[in-house]
Amino acid sequence: MGSQSDPSPHPAPISTSAATNMPAESNPYVSPAPVQSSSVKNEMESVKDVLGKWGKKAADDTKKAKEIAENMWQHCNYFYLFIITLSPLLFLYYFSFILSTE
Repeated sequence: MGSQSDPSPHPAPISTSAATNMPAESNPYVSPAPVQSSSVKNEMESVKDVLGKWGKKAADDTKKAKEIAENMWQHCNYFYLFIITLSPLLFLYYFSFILSTE
């Protein structure tokens, strides 16, 4: 068996500066990202523009739908008030017509 005087073959600890300052070529898990060409950037900008236009159109259409729904509600509300207001008069007119025919 080995004695305490035998040096154990432990690797030396890695310093933090050596771990963070390693060149990219020496690390197989790190690879530099390719530089985007200007055509890819132009395509990205055109996609962003189209999505922005669609977003604005969706917002405008939502606003129009809200206005239509509010107008419909107002129309139904006015119709309801009209019926409530005229129903007693229509009732009286109907029965006066029936009573006059007898």
